[in-house]
Amino acid sequence: MNNIQALIKQYAETQDNSVMLALIDELQQRDLLWTAYYPAVRNHYTEMQNGLVTAFIFSEPEFCTAFKEYLAGKKIAIDTMECEKSYRVSLFSDFYRNGIQQLIIDNGQTFIRIKLSEILNEPDFSSLPPQQRPVMNAKLMEYANRFFLNQYTGVKDPEVQTAFMKALSEADYLLPLVMDGKPPKGTAVRQVSFGGVSLELAVIPKANGGCYIPVFTDWVEFSKLDKDKTCAGNVISFSDIEQFCAHGQFININPLGFNMLMDRNTVQGIRRRFESKPAAQPQPNAVQPQINHSSPFFEPQSVPEAMMQRLQQLMQSESGILAAYLRCMKSAGGFVYVCVVNFSGTAPAVFQQMAQQVGPLTGGVGFNFVDYNSDIGRRAVQSAAPFYQKQA
Repeated sequence: MNNIQALIKQYAETQDNSVMLALIDELQQRDLLWTAYYPAVRNHYTEMQNGLVTAFIFSEPEFCTAFKEYLAGKKIAIDTMECEKSYRVSLFSDFYRNGIQQLIIDNGQTFIRIKLSEILNEPDFSSLPPQQRPVMNAKLMEYANRFFLNQYTGVKDPEVQTAFMKALSEADYLLPLVMDGKPPKGTAVRQVSFGGVSLELAVIPKANGGCYIPVFTDWVEFSKLDKDKTCAGNVISFSDIEQFCAHGQFININPLGFNMLMDRNTVQGIRRRFESKPAAQPQPNAVQPQINHSSPFFEPQSVPEAMMQRLQQLMQSESGILAAYLRCMKSAGGFVYVCVVNFSGTAPAVFQQMAQQVGPLTGGVGFNFVDYNSDIGRRAVQSAAPFYQKQA
């Protein structure tokens, strides 16, 4: 009998809190544990137990194998996933990411239910400024896991389906923007015009010449694609997704996770049913893994003199430019410059040429132009003062 089994039995007999604490410590410190993994959604296998989203942990591989065989009899195919001690905190954090509330330890043996909050404190980001809170969609991940498990096992549950679609409509997502022309392996660069801005997206090519535009529910899913950190994450809403679908492309949510494909009709149907918030969050460059739907923009503290001089010259050279604002935006590498331009009659391609001239003067910081009259532009500027304003 291993130590976890001994502690579970001891707690069942005594209900001694010190025994529970010893069991929790053993779960945190034990060299190896095994979890139930559902390959169909590339995520943890979960069930609803006593009204709580529940995952399964095992102290011995044969315990997990027995659970796997039991589920196979119910036509549910799971795998066992080994977890070393060095990844234990990451494992428990990933449970939170997926909306998991409870763990069953050694199901099929002498088992115990433990609230996840007893093992690891639930992340609390309320003390952080809104712009530093991470993109997380635990409720969406919870219902996605339940929805796709039902799909693969033939279970019809309209309540879960409705909750999943509603969570989709309310979520914020991460859109991968390519930095320095280097897309992640297996993807290609596709230029898409959005809100008057040309964005370079990392897309998944289709054999017929089209593409899937990947979006992600959180930074863990994002990093599965962007392993070499060649992309920047851009926060968008569900309504923004609909606008990207207008380009005739499919949206692929979590392509290396539950892998959901949606076309424009599907997106429109969900949005109309649940009245998701209006598009307001596509940004032309990156936000780092500490950004939520609140504004990630801030005032630059210092700017290279040569860069500002060149920007002033470029603004003056185009008669259609009425005003320009320089802002910073959080990114995976620290921040990027965003120049918000109020213009009339100037072709967007002009700003791409300007960006090529300004880029070498930024000191290695990313740079992009944004249309003042776009949702992005209004969000970026807020109450900032322009660095350039056309003289009357």
